[in-house]
Amino acid sequence: MAPRQVLRGLFAIELCALAIASLVSCAPKAPHAPDAAPNDSRAASQAGPTPGSLGLGPGGATRWVVLDAVEHDAPLFGEELNRVEAAARAAIDRTPGLRAVPKDAISRMVTLAGSGRSKEGGPVCASPPTYTELLDRSYPDALSARLVLDCIGEHCTAAVEVAAELELVVKVDTAHDVASWERAFDGMRLAPAPLGSIEPAPGTKDATGPWSVAQVLAFGDFARVPQRSQLSTGDLAACGGSASATLLLSVTPEGRAQQCERIDGDVEMPCACSAFSRHDFGAAAGTRRLTLRLRRAAASVSVTERHEPPSRSPVFVATDTNEPPTRRAEHARALQGCVTAATRKGKLEASLVLAESGKVDAAELAQNDLLSESERACVVRALGELKFACPAAVPARVHATIRVGP
Repeated sequence: MAPRQVLRGLFAIELCALAIASLVSCAPKAPHAPDAAPNDSRAASQAGPTPGSLGLGPGGATRWVVLDAVEHDAPLFGEELNRVEAAARAAIDRTPGLRAVPKDAISRMVTLAGSGRSKEGGPVCASPPTYTELLDRSYPDALSARLVLDCIGEHCTAAVEVAAELELVVKVDTAHDVASWERAFDGMRLAPAPLGSIEPAPGTKDATGPWSVAQVLAFGDFARVPQRSQLSTGDLAACGGSASATLLLSVTPEGRAQQCERIDGDVEMPCACSAFSRHDFGAAAGTRRLTLRLRRAAASVSVTERHEPPSRSPVFVATDTNEPPTRRAEHARALQGCVTAATRKGKLEASLVLAESGKVDAAELAQNDLLSESERACVVRALGELKFACPAAVPARVHATIRVGP
């Protein structure tokens, strides 16, 4: 082969090599894997799946989580319990796809519901809004979560449960030390919950007899447990409440209660705390905390069933605004007087226009052959007197379905 042909061949090979190299350099590069998380065995064990895999959000969308239920028997006072709640919310925020509703937002909604308003500066609603209604407006489709603190002596378990699908369980070895609770939650996040959710044991709710102290627990380095038989409950006789309650006391070395809070139940706290403030719990080497679990003896309770009078047909009212059960019952009672046993059974459709206050500005009942002229006039009049929570925007239209008969 001539030298010139050899050179041409080598030149062609070099051009091909350059072309191949350029193609390789222009090819899209595979994305780098995200940096590995710090080598924390606790965090790694709690790295849960994406929310989409658990059905907690389409396409991995972030879902709000409302932690507004706390069940506990831990010897923690109010501010300490708030710190534990904050640590639990931080664990929710660390979980991919979840975000906790701020506690101050929950407090504002509770305050608004108590004031009978749907928004700050708004009018008092014709029917007071419920906390659940306000929550649905501000955080639609929010997941429900609860925090359960369960103690046996100084050893406790804290569990955060979200929508019965995700949970976090941590252990605490010093029940009265709030810092140990915060350390237990540090760096943790939620993981898939095992089968079965955390449910408190059912309790009797119809006890109305005299109070007694069912259990006493002491916490702290200077713990000394007084005998239940030594705790007088005579002063509790005037304290109202239902079946049970738990009080948390801080007791001085001299044996006097200096701080008192209610952990659970509905015993009248000023009354109960005043009763134990006069008690001598005995001297000890230092300040200690006591939890007192109170019980009421069962009393006879008569239950009378309620029946619709034979001259009436039951009325049920449903709307497209997802009214709470108490308001649906009020609406049904308002319409009950318009029907008799002779009224034809079936469904009625109505359209309502609400004012800013939740009062009905206009009511229109669709044509039907169930009602007589007088019954129809009565229903339209009663619809105009129904009361709703303040709507999110005005004018607001509500579709109502009225069922006459079972």
